[in-house]
Amino acid sequence: MSDPFVVALDALFASPMAQDATYTAPGGEPVSVRVIPSGPERFARFGQVQVALATTFFDVRRSEVAAPALGGIIATTAGDFIIPEGSEPISDTEGLTWTCRTEPA
Repeated sequence: MSDPFVVALDALFASPMAQDATYTAPGGEPVSVRVIPSGPERFARFGQVQVALATTFFDVRRSEVAAPALGGIIATTAGDFIIPEGSEPISDTEGLTWTCRTEPA
């Protein structure tokens, strides 16, 4: 019997909201993946000043990337994005996807 979470996740990553990309670990070879981008900008407040941060998040399936590495690059048609130091990828509750905070490379 199929896991309903995996079936739903596969449908989500096959939908138009996902896109083809490549993931390259530091010193590794590029791997074709599907990613779901979100949040081209986040905002931070420093006193009275609000600053737009150049941050994009990508959801990546664990079945395609077992463990995204700091310094890894996610390349999309919008450009290349790096997983910066101090920004550990976060796994979902079911252990099926990673959410990676990135910055323009």
